[in-house]
Amino acid sequence: MKTNHQLIGAAMLLCTLFLSQVSQAENPVSTPIAKPENQMEGPGKPRSKKCRKCAPWLPERLFKKGQWDATLGVGAVPTFLMDGAKIQMLPLSLGLDYRFSEKFSLGVVAGHSVSESKPKIFSDGVQASWMNRFYHLALRPAVHVTSVEDWDFYGGFSIGLQSSRLEGKSNATQAELNELENHLGISPNRTNAAFSGFAGLRYVVSPKWTVGGEVGFGISILTVGVTRLLN
Repeated sequence: MKTNHQLIGAAMLLCTLFLSQVSQAENPVSTPIAKPENQMEGPGKPRSKKCRKCAPWLPERLFKKGQWDATLGVGAVPTFLMDGAKIQMLPLSLGLDYRFSEKFSLGVVAGHSVSESKPKIFSDGVQASWMNRFYHLALRPAVHVTSVEDWDFYGGFSIGLQSSRLEGKSNATQAELNELENHLGISPNRTNAAFSGFAGLRYVVSPKWTVGGEVGFGISILTVGVTRLLN
């Protein structure tokens, strides 16, 4: 009788252990998986080489409200090249933009170039050419399209001032050159209002830098350059 009670107790113990194992298998305890240190929390932050290789579609940078961008541009097709002028100094421009939102920005740009017109021979045998030191300053509202990752497509208009400082060179005397300039309506210093449009694109190469190009009728018809995020 005693042996039967021992067998029944052992059987009940085995049943209890079996049921507890089944219960644990049906309700496993979840353990948190640690994030890799280099995992990016969102677009716009630096990525490790490993992360970039695994997820190359993630953007390097996020365009958003409150950003300040500084741009350095070089004119690839100077405006006065259309008149056959000889370029003495490629157009250089510096710009600063503020984003009111992902899609809208307001900027200011200043540019400078130096060119020299083709020598002209007039009927009296006078040969003359003019050096043009050109300055440009304008405000630039723009609309941006950033739906394609790592790309910023934009367009807008600029309104500002343009100034030309002309210096004539001739085989005639200064008095004859001055008379010729008066006859041609050439003013040594001329400043006028300027209004034009522009369109361009930028490609993100790092969280702080973009490269791009722009077409417009400012200091250059085509400008290429780099932009740096300041904040």
